[in-house]
Amino acid sequence: MDERRGRGQWRDGTGRGRTAPEGAARSGPHLGVVGACGGAGASVLAAALARVAARADDRALLVDGDARGGGLDVLLGIEDDPGLRWPDLHAARGEVSAEDVVPLLPAWHGVRVLSADRTRPWALTPDVPTDVLRALQRTGDVVVHDLRAPDLAAWADRCTAVVVVARCDLTSVAGAVALRDALGATPAGLVVRGPAPGRLGAHDVADATGLPLWGEVRRDRALPGAVERGEGPPVRARRGAGGDLRRTAVALLTHARAFAARAPVAP
Repeated sequence: MDERRGRGQWRDGTGRGRTAPEGAARSGPHLGVVGACGGAGASVLAAALARVAARADDRALLVDGDARGGGLDVLLGIEDDPGLRWPDLHAARGEVSAEDVVPLLPAWHGVRVLSADRTRPWALTPDVPTDVLRALQRTGDVVVHDLRAPDLAAWADRCTAVVVVARCDLTSVAGAVALRDALGATPAGLVVRGPAPGRLGAHDVADATGLPLWGEVRRDRALPGAVERGEGPPVRARRGAGGDLRRTAVALLTHARAFAARAPVAP
């Protein structure tokens, strides 16, 4: 990993140096992604969002919201790559410099990733993520947060928008309804992953949860093999009118940028 950089620059994992405006307030969206239930596919969607943003030549970061989990880097196939993880930032308090942190994170297809570490499970104290995320808010980057449902209330107000990922079943409906209070005033929408095992469709799930339907995605049969090979979730165009992960990610990023443009400027 090349950690050499000029003032105001960091390497995006493709060898290109990108310039960050110094002292910039938040201009890029911070998009939270949370599953309505286990296995909904929230982490896969979060990875897709960050990768699509990086393809659009945006500086993209992917933040693991589960510091005690197995690590988002495992899903992406970069668990053995060098770079900082959440446990390395345990002393990051007060005025944290994103210029110092971001270049030292591992990269996945141009996305910088702040992951948990499966070998060092560590519970975040409230001030550490607050100070680190405040620093990231000043970069103007697209930041995607892969969130846990139990922690949603603490993280939602740091996001410009939150995507709730649900399956077409009653368990997901109940889980999404339970998350609504934790969202507070943060704009939120639903992405429904098919196929439907019963008679519920995506619009039925949205109607039952009271959340607007922002997109639908289909099951990708190539996903398990890609993850096992260490490639991470595939993000590619697929034939058909609906359910394309890449197109859904593009639409969600458009939503998030619109919300970010109306959000108060960070101090």
